[in-house]
Amino acid sequence: MLNLEAESINILSIDWDYMVDASSEQRYDWFPDGGTEDIPMGVQMEVWASRYSTYPEIAELAPKEEEMLLIEGFIDDHIHEKTRMVIAESHKEIAKYIIEFKNAVKEINLYNIDFHHDCFGKTIRVVDYSFSEEADKIVRHTTMRDCKEIHCGNWLRKLIEYGVVNKATWVQQDDSLESLADEIEIIDKVYCGIEEFIKNESFEIDLIFVCRSALWSPPHLDGDFKLWMHELIQYLNSTEMVEVEENIVLRWTKTFNDAIERNRKEIERLKAQIRGVK
Repeated sequence: MLNLEAESINILSIDWDYMVDASSEQRYDWFPDGGTEDIPMGVQMEVWASRYSTYPEIAELAPKEEEMLLIEGFIDDHIHEKTRMVIAESHKEIAKYIIEFKNAVKEINLYNIDFHHDCFGKTIRVVDYSFSEEADKIVRHTTMRDCKEIHCGNWLRKLIEYGVVNKATWVQQDDSLESLADEIEIIDKVYCGIEEFIKNESFEIDLIFVCRSALWSPPHLDGDFKLWMHELIQYLNSTEMVEVEENIVLRWTKTFNDAIERNRKEIERLKAQIRGVK
C-alpha cells in the first residue's frame, strides 16, 4: 500500500508510445488514427495489419533502449520499499488511481513521460472504422464532438482542472508536435527528453504507472514492452506491489502476420492491375 498518511504522493507515469523510436512524421503517416481508443481490439488489429502492409517500414521500428535504461536508473535511485506499480492498456486508467489517492492525501504530483501531452480540450476527435463493400476495404470515419468524460487524450487536463493533480510535469520527445502553448499552459513544467528530466528532478516515487497504448504502439514491439515491464518489476520490493490489467495481450501473432501477408498480396494485385490498365 502507498503511504496515504503522507502530505503528498509522487506518481511517475510512462506511456510506452514514448519509447517507440519513430518521428512525428512517421507516426502521422504510418500509425492508425487512434482517436479516443474506443475501437474494438479486433478492428484495431485489422487496421494495424493494413498499416504494416502499406508501410512495411513499421516492422523495422525499435524501442529507444538508451532512454529506457535511463528511466530504469532513475527508478532504481528514487523508489522506496512501498513503491507500487500499475501496468495498464490505456492511459485513461490512471485517473481512477489518482482520484482514489486524492481522497487520502493533500497533494498529488504527476510526472508524465509521454509522446503526447494528454491535455486536449473540451472537444475530441472521434474515430471509427468500418468495412466498405464499395471500396472493398476498411475505411476511417472521423467526427468532432463535445466531451465531458475522461479519455486517453484529456485525462491530465481533466485531473488538473478538477484540482486532483496539483503539479504536473510533462517529458516530451524533441519532435512532439503537440507541444502547443494553448494546450499545455496548465502543465507546470515541460522537459524535452529523459536526460533533461533526470538532470532537473529528484523525488521519491510512490507509484509507477505504465500503459501500452495499443493504437500508438506497433504490435511487433509488444515483446519488448513485456520484457521491459519484467525489468521494471525487478526493482520493486515485491511482486505483490504490482497490479497488471488482464486485457493486455500480445498482438504479434501468426494470425496477425497472416493478415499482413493477405493485405500485402492484395496491394500487389491492385498495383499490377493498375499497371495493366496503363
